[in-house]
Amino acid sequence: MSKENGFSSGFFWGAVIGGAIALLLAPSTGKELRRRLTECTHCGPAHDIAETTEDLIAKTKESIETNFEKLNKIVDEKKHTSSSKIDEALSSKE
Repeated sequence: MSKENGFSSGFFWGAVIGGAIALLLAPSTGKELRRRLTECTHCGPAHDIAETTEDLIAKTKESIETNFEKLNKIVDEKKHTSSSKIDEALSSKE
């Protein structure tokens, strides 16, 4: 990871955590704070990040499943090929 990327990531998470602390420490009623927090979680960058993360997870799972199926087919083909060659070798020995 480059230094710039690490700094950007640290800056982002510091801002998120600092913002959350500021919201929690701001003078307002509990009801008002809960309303504000609910509004914050349904819009803005945090919501976009959550959606993007969920999309990436779904795509990754799909890719893993597809590639696992391909790998299983290749392994089965190789098993069949090697089994045939072993049988041929054994029969030619006799």
